[in-house]
Amino acid sequence: MITTRLKKKQIFTVTTFVFTFILIWRLYYAVPHPNSFLSEHSFDDARTHSYKYLINESGICGPFPDKIFLLITVFSRTSEIKERMAVRKTWGSLAVNNTEIRLVFMLGFRPEINHQEVKIESEKYHDIIQEDFYDSYRNLTIKSGAILRFANTFCQGVKYILKVDVDVFINLPFLIEELRKNNGKNMVMGHTLKSLVPHRNPKSKWYAESYPLTYYPNYASGPSYVLSGDIVGKLFRVALTTKYFYLEDVFVTGIVRERAAVKLVHHRGFTCRKPVVDICWFENQISGHPYTIEQMIDMWSKIKDKPCTWSVRIYYMWHNLVDWSR
Repeated sequence: MITTRLKKKQIFTVTTFVFTFILIWRLYYAVPHPNSFLSEHSFDDARTHSYKYLINESGICGPFPDKIFLLITVFSRTSEIKERMAVRKTWGSLAVNNTEIRLVFMLGFRPEINHQEVKIESEKYHDIIQEDFYDSYRNLTIKSGAILRFANTFCQGVKYILKVDVDVFINLPFLIEELRKNNGKNMVMGHTLKSLVPHRNPKSKWYAESYPLTYYPNYASGPSYVLSGDIVGKLFRVALTTKYFYLEDVFVTGIVRERAAVKLVHHRGFTCRKPVVDICWFENQISGHPYTIEQMIDMWSKIKDKPCTWSVRIYYMWHNLVDWSR
């Protein structure tokens, strides 16, 4: 009898402990409602995007932008001439002579960089857009605004806009295939990050001193994401009425997107996985990041010369198994 009572007491104690632990855990790590931050804090502001064009390709979308399926906008620093060439020679080459795709590089300005070299590059390739804001990591949100402004002014009607960093490799045929299949509107599509906690360490690259809330809104990881063309004007207008935040992916695809009532679509093909040259793995991926110039060229040569046949697939399976076992 006493033993039975002790067992019941132990069960009750353990159950109470587990229930209390779960309750505390749920309260502490509670995931906020996607729109809750809008009511918790005012992000209202009034700004302008009045930077001047140093280089502009205003006619790149032609007289009928609505015929353009994809506008590719590559984030690049002024000094990254070799990196831009790597994109042009590899996956970006698919945009050349393609009536449905346009490729541009978005640059800011650095006074210590030889601006004449950029002008020569622009005159040769006609794919550079440059504004006179200071080009730095903390000004990437301004660069995003420059993309929205350019697309809204000179490419109204394009179906989709791809924002991509210069060190990202894009599987362009697969991306286009997925976009045609999805046919999405009023959306941002990418690798979704949910309910992340801002960095509060001042030494962190992503230190969020000015962000007032416990969580970020859900957003798309910054190296690459897609905007449907119908939201560009809306995002640009809302961005100019939203308090500035320097992490551009959080700002554009999180805060501004939420305020503009645009949906966020996750696609497993957008990755931040370390660079791989396994073309069979990459055939169902949209992006990989970060790639050096050499890795990008190597990947492109393999994709061009070696389609993913069964023999190639077996080779990579064996190669990956050997690497894993080391």
